[in-house]
Amino acid sequence: MGRKYKIFSFEINNSSLLYIPHNLFKGAHIEKIRFSKTEVMALSDIDIAFEGLEDTLTELRAADAEYVAQWDWQQLRNLRQLRLLDVTWISMGSVSQPLPNLKNLNALGISNAEIDYIVDYAFADLPALRIFNLMKNRISEVRRTMLPMPAMELMFIDLSYNELQELPKDFFKSMPNLVHVSLSYNKLKAIPEDTYKWPVQHLEALLFEGNKLRCDCRMRWFIGRRLPYEFVGTCAEPQSIQGRKIRNLDFKEVHC
Repeated sequence: MGRKYKIFSFEINNSSLLYIPHNLFKGAHIEKIRFSKTEVMALSDIDIAFEGLEDTLTELRAADAEYVAQWDWQQLRNLRQLRLLDVTWISMGSVSQPLPNLKNLNALGISNAEIDYIVDYAFADLPALRIFNLMKNRISEVRRTMLPMPAMELMFIDLSYNELQELPKDFFKSMPNLVHVSLSYNKLKAIPEDTYKWPVQHLEALLFEGNKLRCDCRMRWFIGRRLPYEFVGTCAEPQSIQGRKIRNLDFKEVHC
């Protein structure tokens, strides 16, 4: 009788694939799959991907491929044990279709993917999401509806190196366990109270580094309050306090 082997990790390098045959891994036990410098135009040749790995695959990574990809995320809907999905350095342009209900997915990264549009409810059906990383894209607008409501498990959000000018007033609603938010290197000008009062009072890290913040009377509301341990950002305007760290602002020097 032949022995049954379990493959912990499977990697495809320097390849070009039209699709992944849906039954390629049928009968296998694989926990992690990675595509590196590999063009994968479609995740499957039918409406279901990675048949046979529904209860074993926990990580799916794709990195460093020079092509435009619009994957059908719904093809991943049967991956009941998927915990990490990470896509980086692959030109996607948009997330135009919501991800399926992946009940155990707790880490999602789509970075360096030239994303400039995200459909409503794109990530709303990921109840276990803890780490959410969309850094280094071209995102100019986000909405609360793109994330779970409530987002009970969400702890870490990274939207740095995008083109955000503001966040919606309700963006941090019902995220009770959130501890870290990075908005560094966007196009933010202000830190309005109606948007940031809750995160300023409750987070451990709130990062605004690289934004050209105007430190005027709109900043007075957080002076003297309890601030996150890491509350990072500097004033770009007015010239009189240019370069001043926002956590060190004095009430008397911010005015309109």
